[in-house]
Amino acid sequence: MNLLNPKITHIEIDHAETHKSSWRDCLPSEVSNLFYRQGTSGIERLDNYFKLGEDGIHKLIELSGKELLLCIRIYMGCHKEDSRDQFAPLLALVEKQGHEHHYKLLYHPKVVPSNPSNFSTMAMVTHGMVDLFRINWNELSDMELADAFSGITVGKLNINLQAENATDELKTRRVKFYDFPILDIEQMVSILKPLDKEQRYLHLQLGAGLTVRVTHPFNFRPIIAIPGQVTTNTIQEAATFDGTGETYFERSQPCPPYCPDGDTGELHQ
Repeated sequence: MNLLNPKITHIEIDHAETHKSSWRDCLPSEVSNLFYRQGTSGIERLDNYFKLGEDGIHKLIELSGKELLLCIRIYMGCHKEDSRDQFAPLLALVEKQGHEHHYKLLYHPKVVPSNPSNFSTMAMVTHGMVDLFRINWNELSDMELADAFSGITVGKLNINLQAENATDELKTRRVKFYDFPILDIEQMVSILKPLDKEQRYLHLQLGAGLTVRVTHPFNFRPIIAIPGQVTTNTIQEAATFDGTGETYFERSQPCPPYCPDGDTGELHQ
């Protein structure tokens, strides 16, 4: 990644693997510490969004246009920041043949809109639901924060797994990544592509869900936010407080149990 130019966020595979392995190796007792940073007024929790650079958005549009993409993958990761470990997720553009393009997502500290205007946005999930996810995230205690990334699940979904063996497969695991499906990617690109470069953005917001289940056992919910667009049959009306309008995507599936060597047909169909 070019540290002097936040518009360029691509990182090489060895750098990406360091982020991923640091996340895997983090002790459960230390996970909650990853979500605090040194702010202007002291230590603060990460509660705003992470931003993809212009190079990542350009590559997303390019690969989608060539029909090469399989999914957008959000890897959990961490790195050293101000001499301490900090949560640092990665966005990977995964091609159908397996190659991944990795991009670091840059944290954007919370800012208060200077001139709020009337509600107006379009969303794949409503702003009210996104707002609820984000409120749930902010209200998590440190213990709940660490637990949000762990859940009881099978290592991978296997439709041939016999019922008597299913219980043996269940154990507490930490989430590695979340995949957003190609149908959502096509919707994202249809909105981003016509915009001027200065108007394009892709933000990763932090959320916590309302329920967990064996197929989605993690409380953490990543949310992708991009600019809004005019009404279509596939988008629901919602509202936002910044007046700019946004479109949100939350339909991701986690690994485990939806890992590349398991049953991912439901996601990638």
